[in-house]
Amino acid sequence: MKAKECVTISFFLFFSLGPLIFLAQTPDYPSPFARRVLEETSLVTNPEAALNRPDGQVATISINGILDLELIATNGPGDDIAIYASQLGAVEGIWPEMMSYGVLVKEDGGEWVAIGRGAGVKTPETFDLGEIRRINKVRIVFKYFENPELGTKPWRLHGEEYAIGIDAVEALH
Repeated sequence: MKAKECVTISFFLFFSLGPLIFLAQTPDYPSPFARRVLEETSLVTNPEAALNRPDGQVATISINGILDLELIATNGPGDDIAIYASQLGAVEGIWPEMMSYGVLVKEDGGEWVAIGRGAGVKTPETFDLGEIRRINKVRIVFKYFENPELGTKPWRLHGEEYAIGIDAVEALH
């Protein structure tokens, strides 16, 4: 093979395969789902189940439990966050109306701000960031909201503890 032919073939292969290599190295777009469990999480079983897409596996938050997740979301038109939640531990279909989960969000360097409550009745339940422009953390707190003096001990009824299951948390914007 002559040197000129070798250079031509090399040039052709380099420019022909170059875009394929570029496509293979293109980073994935960031996931709209929660990516990391934060260390403030407490009274939660299997917290990693709340990460990524809904898959039927749930993080179980006990009464007075806190699930803190890293989630990047921005304020857009309509609701901004979707939480895939379900009620766990209801005995014979009994679920006290005042038992719900609270949703708080945090901007970089800001304070926790409450944006709503859900009960795990329909999924996903959606929430609006209100006046908050962008968040990087979401906190889900499960408690008996009508009695703030309840304390931190798990509340049991009929021998079973009520809990909320979180399958996924998604940024809609």
